[in-house]
Amino acid sequence: MPEAPEVYILAAAANAKYGGGYVANGKQLFTPREIWSFGLTGTVALDGDGNLIKVASGQVYGAVKPRAPTEEEDEEGLSKEGSCRWLTASEDELRATLHRWTTMRRRLDLLLLDQTEVAGIGVVWGSEIVAEAGIELSLQLKASQQPAAMLAHLLPAMLSVRQRAMATYGAFLQEELAEGRLDAFLERWFKNLYAVRDMQVYKIGQPMPLGGRTWWV
Repeated sequence: MPEAPEVYILAAAANAKYGGGYVANGKQLFTPREIWSFGLTGTVALDGDGNLIKVASGQVYGAVKPRAPTEEEDEEGLSKEGSCRWLTASEDELRATLHRWTTMRRRLDLLLLDQTEVAGIGVVWGSEIVAEAGIELSLQLKASQQPAAMLAHLLPAMLSVRQRAMATYGAFLQEELAEGRLDAFLERWFKNLYAVRDMQVYKIGQPMPLGGRTWWV
């Protein structure tokens, strides 16, 4: 299931092949003309002319809609309002979001998955963030009921996990580029990333079904 790190490295690979025009926005990929979301199983491929296309694979494969920049969007065509983006938000932006959470009466799992709060986190990297926070966070409790140290520990976990993901994927893409395997990288995205990502709890720890999704703790 592609989340922000997977879409980020897809955009980087596409830009390396086509010279620009692709932007990662949370779990979405902005192509020069369209906005792609991938759901749980959507992926990409190269057509006979070498163009990157979205593939509706599996049962929950996301959607495609036109990319039509408006005055409410920045120079990349991304909304100026709404959620901060986990991979590109500043430490202060993430801190401000988490500060709001300490008074919110919503379960922590729902806040972490809410793309209008912090875009790009799903159960995969969300599980890693909660585990790295290293304190008694309960996904089943409302954010306002979490330990007082939640904010102090969750922020560096978000920063650390994103650095780990981006460094791992970035190094892998550079290796593929050096070996002339860029097309193969794109054709095999995102399952090729499973072999290189360094997970601490996802599919390793204990599964926790919650809200129709399976977290790992």
